[in-house]
Amino acid sequence: MNWAISVVISDNEIFERRLEAIILYVVKKDQIEGFFINDIDATGEMGSEMTMKKNVQKERLAITEKEVLTLVSEMGQIFELDLLLVNSFEYRFIIRDGNSLDIVSNGERLPFSILGMHNDLNVNLFLE
Repeated sequence: MNWAISVVISDNEIFERRLEAIILYVVKKDQIEGFFINDIDATGEMGSEMTMKKNVQKERLAITEKEVLTLVSEMGQIFELDLLLVNSFEYRFIIRDGNSLDIVSNGERLPFSILGMHNDLNVNLFLE
């Protein structure tokens, strides 16, 4: 991974809509080959389904592009999420407490017009 940011969410902004816009951009821009959930706690139809699946399946959960897009676009709330989009590079989306979004990647840095306000983070904080 070569960059990490924390997206700044304004008080009048819906968190999941911001996440949806960023993921839609990545999916449309790049040919993503794999979608994986490392951790999730979410409500809504797809969110609840993915949370139950992940609770049963302890290892990484492979999902489809359609499931990712449904998850981030449906009414409901994402409390915790560790989502990995893989191609020849990786984008990792990490949500904590339903109100913070960190993005870590070794791919091309996303443009400000897509990310909006954000703070740079030390990428070493995310190395496993």
